[in-house]
Amino acid sequence: MCQMLLTRRCCRRAAERGVRVVNMGAEEILWGVIAGAYVALFYYRRHEERDSEGNFFAFFRGPRWLSPTLLSLFVYSMYSALFTYSHVDALSKAAMLGVGAVLGLVPAIYFWFRRVTLKGDVIEAVGPFNGIKRIYLDDVVGVRSDLETRGSRWTPGSGTEVYSAERKIQIEGFLSGYKPLAQEIVDAFNAKNSNKKMHGDKRVI
Repeated sequence: MCQMLLTRRCCRRAAERGVRVVNMGAEEILWGVIAGAYVALFYYRRHEERDSEGNFFAFFRGPRWLSPTLLSLFVYSMYSALFTYSHVDALSKAAMLGVGAVLGLVPAIYFWFRRVTLKGDVIEAVGPFNGIKRIYLDDVVGVRSDLETRGSRWTPGSGTEVYSAERKIQIEGFLSGYKPLAQEIVDAFNAKNSNKKMHGDKRVI
C-alpha cells in the first residue's frame, strides 16, 4: 500500500514538473517570437519615401514608431529589477531609474524627430538636438557617399555627407528612403560639376 502511494506521489510530481517545463518552454517561445517581431519592425524601412508635396525624404520608419514602446519596456524592466531584486535603498533605486529613463529617452527622441528632406533646391535636415540645418544645392561644395559601394546600410558611418562652406549635413544610410534621396543629391551635384571634382580634398565616392 505504501509503495502504491509513493508511486502515485512520484507520478504526480513528475507530471507537475512536466507541466512547468512545458509552460516555461511556451513562454520562452512566445518571448522569442515577440523579440523577433520587434527586431523585424526596428529594421523595417522602405526604398523610397515622399512627403505630401512629392519631395524625397528619409527618416527612421521602424525605430520611430517602436521607440515609445521600447522606452516604456526599458523603464519597466529597470523598475522591476531594481525594486524586486536589488537591496539598495529607495533613493538610490529612484536615482538609477531616473538615469536609465533619461538614457533611454535620448535615442527615442532622436528616432522620433530625425528627418532629412530635399525640398526643391534645398536640403533640410531636422534633428532634436541640433535644430534645423539647410544647404542649397547651389552652395554644395562636397559630397561623400557610399551609394556605389556594396556595404551594409547598417554599417556604422555609412551614408552620405553633404558639405557647404559653412555646414555639413549627414544622411544616415539606415534611414527609410535613404537611397533615392541621396542619389538625387549626388546627381544634382555631379550635374553642376561634370568633372566630379570637389573643392579642397573632398570628392564624390
